[in-house]
Amino acid sequence: MGDRELTNWVNDQLYALLGYAEGSIAAYIVALGKKTANAEALTAQLVEQGLPSSGATRQFAAELISRVPRAAGGASAHRKQERAKVAYLRKNEQYA
Repeated sequence: MGDRELTNWVNDQLYALLGYAEGSIAAYIVALGKKTANAEALTAQLVEQGLPSSGATRQFAAELISRVPRAAGGASAHRKQERAKVAYLRKNEQYA
């Protein structure tokens, strides 16, 4: 699911939960979902931001977590580059 579709879905859910929706709020909640590891933590953050502490909010958080694209595990590009440098230097030392 792309960011635009995800933001539209969040807008729909916010309207159902709160009776209104705003694009910047939806984008903020999508960003929270991307940074948060699990539904419980996301629910707590949403409640802190003013959403009702209810089963509907918990369900919304759980579904958002399931819809948010997650980065594949593994090393960052910088870390991969550093490892490649180290491997190159070790190989180069063999010739000295």
